[in-house]
Amino acid sequence: MTNNPENMQHFGMVRSISDQTIEVEVNAPIACSSCQVSSSCGLSSDDLKIITIQKEQQDYTIGEHVEVVYEEKLSSKALIIVYIAPLSLILLVMIIVNMFTDSEIIIGLSMILSLIPYFLLFKYFNSIIAKVFAFTIQKMDVGIQSNKELL
Repeated sequence: MTNNPENMQHFGMVRSISDQTIEVEVNAPIACSSCQVSSSCGLSSDDLKIITIQKEQQDYTIGEHVEVVYEEKLSSKALIIVYIAPLSLILLVMIIVNMFTDSEIIIGLSMILSLIPYFLLFKYFNSIIAKVFAFTIQKMDVGIQSNKELL
């Protein structure tokens, strides 16, 4: 998975481990800001980020250096779900409601209220969405890990 050029990779350190999740602290390099999908990745600044990852079969220890991987092709799907779909919905509602009334207040309220069912569905399917748009974690090679510790 790491050799695939369509995956984004970040190096991090395991911060905490629970029964079902692992929290990894990632320091996104400055080069991330030039990445084409940095805004959807969420790691575009050079701050420390905490990423919660569903625990896999491998055992990890706190303080272990790991590689966090995100499939780049999922970025366009996330863009559609989070930005394009609600924008399309409110524009459609605006056009439909405008056919029946000239009141800008009613049109505006209708547009805002149309987003309530959208985000309720989004919240209802959150567990499914979280599985689809999830980061994965991999143990780092010993050579890469020793180089990262020197930095």
